[in-house]
Formats: sequence, C-alpha cells, structure tokens
Amino acid sequence: MAIIDLLIDILSQIGKFIMNLLSWIYENFMDLSFFEKMITISFVPAFFAVILSVAKFHLFNTYYYINNPLAVYMIGIVFVMIATHFFPGTVSLAIRIISNAYYLFWVIYIHIGKGIAQTDYSLSPGYFVNLGVPILLIALSVFSYLEGGD
Repeated sequence: MAIIDLLIDILSQIGKFIMNLLSWIYENFMDLSFFEKMITISFVPAFFAVILSVAKFHLFNTYYYINNPLAVYMIGIVFVMIATHFFPGTVSLAIRIISNAYYLFWVIYIHIGKGIAQTDYSLSPGYFVNLGVPILLIALSVFSYLEGGD
C-alpha cells in the first residue's frame, strides 16, 4: 500500500507541476500584445510549411513528393521569433526580418536554381506555404514593432 500511495503522490506532484507550467504559459501569452500573440500562434502555419511537400515529379506512373529541404531552418525561425520577444524593439525587429528574409531568399533560390530535384518537377502547394509564412512573419514583426509590442 505504501508504494501505491507513493506513486499517487508522485503523479499528483507531476500533475500540479504541469498545471502550474500551463498556467504560467497561458498568463504570459495573455500579457502579450495582439501582434506578439499572432507571432506566437504562427507556429501553426510554420508547422505546415515544414511537413508539406514542396514539389512532386512523375516517374513510372507514380507521383513522388519532395519534402522541404529547408525545413530545419523554418523550425529555427519559429524559435527565433518567440525568443526575440525578450530583446529590445529595434534589435528584435532586425533579427526577425533578417532571419525570415534569409529563409525566403533561399526558398526562392532553391526553386530558381532547380535545386529541389534533379528532374522535371511541379511545385506543390507546400512551396507556396513556404513562401507565405516568412512574408507573414515579417509583416507581423513590423506591425508588432510599430504597435510598440516589444
């Protein structure tokens, strides 16, 4: 019986810790300005930019899909966008714009330079999500800066 009571106590403490952590995250989220909240929520389209295929090609009566070769960088940009909330306004804006513009440049370049695949391919909707997410993040960063949400 003592072991069961100990396990119940441990699970109770873990549950309290998780609830306190979620409460802290929620309170900090609610304290953010509107555009900072939108930047935080932007991990959802960024997630789709990572998992959606960017191109497809036809071979032997089957379509093969190519994943985003730059997906790791989009994950990093999401972390940068959230972490730069703690920096001063101008520094935060510069870091956000530079990181997103850099990603956007390489997404465009990889298609123009035919670096997605060594065969003929057609773009998938995921490619356009990969174009739209950094543009959205740049716009939200500028609006957040103009609003004074630093």
